[in-house]
Formats: sequence, structure tokens, C-alpha cells
Amino acid sequence: MKENDNLPAEFNVYLITAFKVDVKVSQSYTKENGGKVGGKNGGKVGGDVTLIEMTDIQKSIIDLIGADASISIDQMAVKMAVKKRTLER
Repeated sequence: MKENDNLPAEFNVYLITAFKVDVKVSQSYTKENGGKVGGKNGGKVGGDVTLIEMTDIQKSIIDLIGADASISIDQMAVKMAVKKRTLER
């Protein structure tokens, strides 16, 4: 990050079941050439990205959350007719 003129990462370890890392991107990345490693061609560290297809269950979970952001896992399990553990995985 220092090499790219970015600010240091900010770590939030006070979340209940996760942690969060905030990275503030340097202004050079907003320029047309993309800064030192970015740019239109992906820079020296860029390359092809492998896309991973979501399963039908994953798509259904996204749809249910999109329709009701406060839906619980128990409610999803009932609507999708699957076990709660399946959704937790």
C-alpha cells in the first residue's frame, strides 16, 4: 500500500463475528493512467479474473435479502424449504 501511495489500512476488530479492513485508495488511482499499478491494462499485477458462478441457493439467498433486508435465517429456511444449516454454510 505504501508503494502505491495509499494511506495505512484501518482495521476494525470490534465487530461481533467479523472484522473490517478499510483501505483508502490514493488519488493517483483516479487519474486516467490508474496510478503505478492500475490503469486500463491492469498494470503489472493485473490479469484475468476467474468468475465463480453462484449456486441456486446462493442466488435465492440474495433475492430474499434484497426483498427483505431484515429476513432471518429461520425465515429463509422456511421460504426456501431447506435446513437452516444449509443456509449457514
